[in-house]
Amino acid sequence: MQPVDFSPTISWGILVVVGLILAMLLVTATWISCILHRRQAWDHAERMKALEMGIPIASRESAWPRTVACVSIGVLVPLGTFLCAWLASLTSPAWVQAVIWGAAFLVSTTAVGCATSLAPGLSGSGGRVKQARATGKPPAFDPESFDLIHGRR
Repeated sequence: MQPVDFSPTISWGILVVVGLILAMLLVTATWISCILHRRQAWDHAERMKALEMGIPIASRESAWPRTVACVSIGVLVPLGTFLCAWLASLTSPAWVQAVIWGAAFLVSTTAVGCATSLAPGLSGSGGRVKQARATGKPPAFDPESFDLIHGRR
């Protein structure tokens, strides 16, 4: 039986290129995050000013964030899991490959199951959008109209 060589043979050029790509992705993500934070601060200031002036504000609840999360869980997690399993199994013995692919199968099946359970809630999410009252105040509550404990209505 031949001894198995576990030493990786990756050139320095590939490591440098991958490092530069990761650095560019980090800088781009930071830049986009700053822009989104600034836009969120402007939107918040605009909404607060509208409330001060008594202008009605419509609640803007969108289904896109939940859709992106559902697609990320259901598609990107299995793809990333199987990519990592494939990369890990390139230099592994057969018994380790079985464990790697079994774990990848379990993780991706769980991710697809979670995404499938989240998906039905996306269609009904549009009904949860609430309109603010023109005064911006909560509706008045009359405790006498809801006294169900004593049987009065």
